[in-house]
Parts: sequence; structure tokens; C-alpha cells
Amino acid sequence: MKKVICALLGLFLAFFVAGVSATALNLNSADFRIVKGKLIEYKGSDSHVVIPKGATSIGEDAFEYNRSLVSVDIPEGVTSIGYGAFSSCSSLSSVTIPGSVTSIGDYAFAFCNDLESVVISEGVKSIGDDAFVHCESLTSLTIPGSVTSMGYSAFGHCTGLTSLVIEEGLTSISERAFQWCLSLSSVTLPESLTHIGRSAFYLCESLVNIDIPDSVTSIGDWAFNCCYGLTTVTIPNGVTSIGERVFYACKSLTSVDIHQGVTSIGNGAFYGCSNLTNVMIPESVTLIADEAFKQCLDPYYWSGGPHTCQGLNATVPSSVTSIGKNAFYSCKDVNLNIMPGSPAELYAIEYGIPYVLLE
Repeated sequence: MKKVICALLGLFLAFFVAGVSATALNLNSADFRIVKGKLIEYKGSDSHVVIPKGATSIGEDAFEYNRSLVSVDIPEGVTSIGYGAFSSCSSLSSVTIPGSVTSIGDYAFAFCNDLESVVISEGVKSIGDDAFVHCESLTSLTIPGSVTSMGYSAFGHCTGLTSLVIEEGLTSISERAFQWCLSLSSVTLPESLTHIGRSAFYLCESLVNIDIPDSVTSIGDWAFNCCYGLTTVTIPNGVTSIGERVFYACKSLTSVDIHQGVTSIGNGAFYGCSNLTNVMIPESVTLIADEAFKQCLDPYYWSGGPHTCQGLNATVPSSVTSIGKNAFYSCKDVNLNIMPGSPAELYAIEYGIPYVLLE
């Protein structure tokens, strides 16, 4: 008799648990479409969403344009977030990306205008093109050392971003990665970094200073173009070329330290740096390209017409054999310190630029 009762009780419990599980499954399946571990679509309208355990990836556009979503819990076990997965979730305010995620796809969180908090956990390896573009409420960001790849304009147009920390590990900042981050004022770069991409910090107008680590060997064209607040910069020892318009229109820049080893200063590299007063060009430099230190700013960027620099004092060594057209054009009270008989002296005479002969 006891055996019969125990058996019946066991059957009852089994059916009860199965019923609860089935109910839970039905609730989940009503809101989520998950196929072979991939979350294909979320159909609900909850403001707070917990993605079911068992999901291993979040598919393309799974939550796109969900304007009711405020927060989302992504469980450990999810390994990838697909293209545009949370794109244009305009009310989303916070997200934590767990360490099990290795890749964040292109446009994954693009145009999440209310996104204030993003925690990217150690373990994430790649951040796609435009992954967080136009997340305009984001104020601070830490990129963990596990990240080895960052896509084009990954955090571009995050206009509210004020603080950026990139931890040791990343070697390259991608093209336009932080362009138009208008409020960015504090940047910490790792010693592992070797390359800063083209236009990486374009129009980061609140950036006053930046410590470029000695590990950096290349800085892309336009990298700090229109960083209007930048006051000082030191070019690392390993950099051999200052590219095209790297510091264009950095109107607050007063001094630049160019180390021995740089061989060329590119087209318009310091064009429009109207407060730059002293430049010591090292003897390793052989080329100063067109408009490298041209000081009349493009009226497109400034109201009130073009401006001129105030008393640029530049020392040009005899190693410089080529000086481009308009390299020092429209520099008010410019003075070149040059060696007698050098190409720089011939250039100064040809263009009527005041100069002082060095002993």
C-alpha cells in the first residue's frame, strides 16, 4: 500500500513540475522566438526584459526599434550579439554585456539615444562597426583588455561621452572610432596601443590634453582634426610620420613636442593652429609638406572669417630638403630659425618669410 501511495505521489509531482515547466515554456515562447539557441525575435513590450537561459546568441535586429525596452539582462552563455540587435531601442538606458559574449555586431546598439550605462565585461573580443554610434546619453566608457578588434566609428557621435578608459590589450584604435564625441575630455590609452586610426578623435572639441603612449608607432590622417580645446601634444618616439591634417584647426594648441625620428610632416598637419607659438623640428625631418603650418583657418569651421597665427617661431634644421607650397602661409609675425645655405633659407628668401640664421 505504501508503495502504491509513493508511486501515485511521484506521478503527481512529476505532472505538476512538467506542468509548471510547460507553462514557463509557453510564457517564454509567447515573447521570445528562439531557434537552436539563437534568439531570433522578441515580441513582448515589457520595459525590463530577462533573456532566457539557454539562449546562446542574439540574432540580427532581434529587438530593433523596441521603444518600450528600458533595461535588458543578457545571461552568461550568450556568446554573440548580432547586427542591429538592439538598434534604435530609444528608451534603453542600461545594459551589461557578460564575459561569455565574444563579439558585438555592427550597429548592435546604434541609435540607442537614452543609453546611459554600458558595462562591457572582460571576455568581449570584438566590437563591430558603428556598434554604439549615436548613443548620445552615454557618459563614461571602459573598454576591457580582452578587446582586440574595434570597428569603424564604433562609438562615433556619442556626444555626451566625457570619460574614456581603454585597458591594456588593445593595439589599434579604428578609423573614426570616437569621432564627434563632443564632450570627451578625459582619455586614458594603454601601453599596448600601437596605432591610432584615421579621424579616430575627429571633432572631440572638449579634449584638452591626451597622453599618447610611447608604444604608438603610427597616427592616422585627421586623427585629432578639429580638437579645438587641445593645448599640448607630444609625438611618441616611435612615430616616423605626422600625417595629413592630424592636428588641423586645433586652435588652442600652444606647443608640440616632435621627437627625433619623425621624418615627415604631412599636408596641413598643423593647418590653423592659430595659437601655436614654438615648434622645434628635429633633424630627422626631411619633408615639410604643403600647408603644414598654414594658419588661415577654413571659414567653414569658424565664424567671423579666417584667422591668422600670432608669432610662430619655428626652428627648421638643414636636414629638411623639401618644403611644400604654402607651408608657412599667412603666419603673422612668423620667424624661421634656419642654417645658412640650407633649403629652408632658400625657401624663406623665395617667399619673403623673416628668418634668423643659426650659427
